[in-house]
Amino acid sequence: MAYIAHGYLLGTHRRGLFDDPITASEYGPVIISVYDHFKSFGDTFVEIPNVSELKFSFSAESDQVMLFVVKTYGAARGMDLTNLTCQEDTPWHGQYKEPDCSTIITNRSIRLHYLKVISNPESVNGL
Repeated sequence: MAYIAHGYLLGTHRRGLFDDPITASEYGPVIISVYDHFKSFGDTFVEIPNVSELKFSFSAESDQVMLFVVKTYGAARGMDLTNLTCQEDTPWHGQYKEPDCSTIITNRSIRLHYLKVISNPESVNGL
C-alpha cells in the first residue's frame, strides 16, 4: 500500500511519499525500511493502532492520496496487491531479476507508470 501511495503521489505531484529506495523482490516492490519494520507479522493481518496516536506529519496532498489508496485498495489481501504490482509492464517487472531482490526500482519509472495509471488506466497492466 505504501508503494502504491508513493506511485500515485509521484504521478500526481512529481514527488514521492518517502525517500527510501524501493527494490524489486519476488513478491513485488519492497520499501526496505517498511519491510524491516513489519516483517515480523509475516502474512498475517497488521493491526493499525488508533490513527490519532501516530506521530507522522504529511502534506495535505499526501493525505489525500493516502486516503484514496486506502479507500481503493484497502480491502485487498497481500497476494492481491502482489498480483497488481507484479504484472508485465509494471516498474517491478522491468527490474525483477530472480532470485536477486536488490535491484532498485527508480522513482522515474514508477512516476512514468503511474502517470499512465492515472490518465489512461485501461492502457496499463497492474500498478
